[in-house]
Amino acid sequence: LASFEQITRIKRMHDKISDGVNWDFNYSILLMIASIVASLGLATDSATTVISSMLLSPIMGPVIGMSYGLIIWDLPLIKRSARNELLSILVCIIFGLIMGTRSFHL
Repeated sequence: LASFEQITRIKRMHDKISDGVNWDFNYSILLMIASIVASLGLATDSATTVISSMLLSPIMGPVIGMSYGLIIWDLPLIKRSARNELLSILVCIIFGLIMGTRSFHL
């Protein structure tokens, strides 16, 4: 049998993973900043800047949420994670298109 402490730890882990999936203001801003940094890195041909944008990006939250949801078979978590992952990719593509159509010389 699981002790109260173990159940509390599992609940905290579940809550933390679920919170990483949520699309909120911080997630949106980090995603936009990471997209802009990646665009600038590609425009200046700087691998370091592109890698930095990956470190800024919050896209790993929904990936972890999908993995965890599949392990415990939590369909609402899987659906929310997949939706937010696809929306994140769409936002990154749109920002990339916007930044790519601007012809600036850095």
